[in-house]
Amino acid sequence: MSKSEIYITDLKKAIGLGTNHAGLHHWKWQRISAVALVILFSWFIYLLLLFFNNHEYVINNILYAPFSLLFFAILINVSLYHGVLGFKVICEDYIHNEFIKATVVILSYFITLITMAAITFALILNFIVNL
Repeated sequence: MSKSEIYITDLKKAIGLGTNHAGLHHWKWQRISAVALVILFSWFIYLLLLFFNNHEYVINNILYAPFSLLFFAILINVSLYHGVLGFKVICEDYIHNEFIKATVVILSYFITLITMAAITFALILNFIVNL
């Protein structure tokens, strides 16, 4: 051990090794999406329980009523967003090559964005066609 390494504290070694100041933002949106999913999935489970009593009513209620369709689209999009946030954490923890890590994270965001747009477009198109 050299003489200069003796005077370096643990705090001095750890400064600059953090999450690039993006951890709080990620944590906050993970929690917000989780709370939204609890509320939206409660609504969806309620509709599924109604489905066993009256199939036609629930299908028409989800796919053809504007507010239900909006909640269903939000449920799907928030689920995908929450999933991609969790996938990013897994990639950051277990992929050690920086290039591969960045590529996988960017690709996952891109695929999620395209999926969100396609599902939202399909739901809106289905609503417009069946007016």
